[in-house]
Amino acid sequence: MSIAQSPFHLLHMPWQTGACLFVCRGENNLRIQVLLPAMWLYYLMDRGSGPEPGVIRVKREDLGLGQNIFLESLKMSDWKMLTLVGEDQAGIVAKVTDALFRHGWNLGEASMIRLGGNFTIMMMVSGDGELENILSPVTDELDLRLHVDQIAGGLHQHMVPNIQVRVIGADRAGIVAQVTGALAEAGFNILELESDVAGTADDPVYIMNIQGFAEATLESLESALAGLGDIDVSVSAIETLIG
Repeated sequence: MSIAQSPFHLLHMPWQTGACLFVCRGENNLRIQVLLPAMWLYYLMDRGSGPEPGVIRVKREDLGLGQNIFLESLKMSDWKMLTLVGEDQAGIVAKVTDALFRHGWNLGEASMIRLGGNFTIMMMVSGDGELENILSPVTDELDLRLHVDQIAGGLHQHMVPNIQVRVIGADRAGIVAQVTGALAEAGFNILELESDVAGTADDPVYIMNIQGFAEATLESLESALAGLGDIDVSVSAIETLIG
């Protein structure tokens, strides 16, 4: 099928790294045709009223000399945030993800970590059915607490951190609030924060490692944190390697 033969309307034709990309829109879907050496790839996305951010599921069909890849988009509103918390034990991740897989759910971005003897899962998921019912055999068996939120979000929307802040100080009330408040006032957007308590029960030491993004200089961030008292602060740039 060529553009001339297509029942769709041509929206734009940008060039990207030697490939010719055609984007066409029909009444109820969006078709993208990508011309690569010796083959055409047709991307058919069921997107209703037209292009919008989303994630795509892929189904491949071999068609002789070429290949058609039909893609079904998941709109941003299709995602749910699944949160699970329970006492750390072997098999939590395996049993949760297996239950989701067997019921046809898709997994997106996830964060899983052990905190204070408990295991916590935060995971973007998309599918049909009630998550509480799908996961109830697992949550009952492993004594997990489950929470589900409908979210307006999508994949591949990452902000790359460019600054790291490391804080070490005597464990005391308010240390996290003071540090993060000073960073917020300086225009620092926290993307990831990890903390731990070291030392001894009689002399605890609070350690915090923060990664985030800011257009402010390292010197201005150091100045913003300078008046917080008995803490040692290190502010450094994060080098991002590409390729």
